Amino acid sequence: MLRTPRAERWWSLTDEAGTLRMAARADAPGGTGQPSFVGRRLTRHHETIETEVQFSPERAGDRAGLLALVDENHFLALVLERQADGRDAVVLRQRRAADQGSVGVVIAQSPAPAGQTLRLQLSFRGARLDAAYATGETGAWRSLARDVDASILATVNAGLFTGTVVGPYAGRDAEKP
Repeated sequence: MLRTPRAERWWSLTDEAGTLRMAARADAPGGTGQPSFVGRRLTRHHETIETEVQFSPERAGDRAGLLALVDENHFLALVLERQADGRDAVVLRQRRAADQGSVGVVIAQSPAPAGQTLRLQLSFRGARLDAAYATGETGAWRSLARDVDASILATVNAGLFTGTVVGPYAGRDAEKP
């Protein structure tokens, strides 16, 4: 988990055996709150991280998937996300600097089939990254983005403090007044 957990219980390991369940909350990875994120340190320069997402977005800006984060200003997120038009998409977001918004900017996206389980994959190759997705348990991997600059995840961008952590993430845009 990122930062000190609040009393709010946004995650569970017991609601469904063998499954991590997370609530999508408005605390964004680019903010100073505690986003719904459980990460583990990336320990190799060449590593593939996969997850299965069962997510039913309720409104535009709801998202769930994988987050690779160094600090609040440097991250990549591969997510299933509800779009403003009500359709769902597989989206790769990136934040390289504080002026890019608290959920980063979209650098790749593809329509997602509604109501299907998605598998998401981030493949790290040193300073490069590939993002892919598949439907169901046995669907073939489809490339969303290849050879993405992942150098933003270098610890030098975070003052050599933490290192990159990767794991499941769920979020939603803050409601507008």
